[in-house]
Amino acid sequence: MTVQVLLPRLLADCTGGRSAVALDLPAG
Repeated sequence: MTVQVLLPRLLADCTGGRSAVALDLPAG
């Protein structure tokens, strides 16, 4: 995994997790 994928996932962990899917898909 790259930082571009890890950062959104870490942020989503704090915000609820739904943001992870939205940011992770375009991040590839």
